[in-house]
Amino acid sequence: MLKLLIFNYFHRNILDTIAYNEALINNLIKKNQSEEAIPYIKSLLDMNPDNHDYHDLLMKATNPEDKAVFFDNLLKDYPQSTSIKLRRLQTLSGDHFKTALNEYIKPYFEKAQPSLFSEIKSLYKCADKIPLIEQVLLETELNAATGANPCCLLWSFMLLAQHFDHLQQFQKGLDYIEKVIFLII
Repeated sequence: MLKLLIFNYFHRNILDTIAYNEALINNLIKKNQSEEAIPYIKSLLDMNPDNHDYHDLLMKATNPEDKAVFFDNLLKDYPQSTSIKLRRLQTLSGDHFKTALNEYIKPYFEKAQPSLFSEIKSLYKCADKIPLIEQVLLETELNAATGANPCCLLWSFMLLAQHFDHLQQFQKGLDYIEKVIFLII
């Protein structure tokens, strides 16, 4: 309680409001006053919705039963946040995961962003998701092959090459690199 009084007293003189809010939130959560911490967490999320620490603080404060529902609700408030979308993917499985992964990677292909593999690399930690990731990537290749934009096909080949390289299936990865070279030439 004394820390909260000191925080409130010196609030006017503190210039780093983000650090102030983070410290205040941590103190409120430690004091089991999570409901009071939620508005402060949401103000931090408004400033930076991609910060994983803020997601974790909100999760700690709200203590959700289902993390997938938690990230679905958070995504409604911050629909542009790629970090929330990725963390939501980590909580899903089966067909829900495939559908969400397909939605997640589509904008990367449309914008021709090469950083996609580094974005989804964390999903490979779960062995159950690897075959689903491969299915989605192969479906993306088929869709790109029939599409009008050859750039999407190029990125799908590159992504599949990185995928197979990560799985140490080097020959398959090299086959996709050769397809890329053939497409460029």
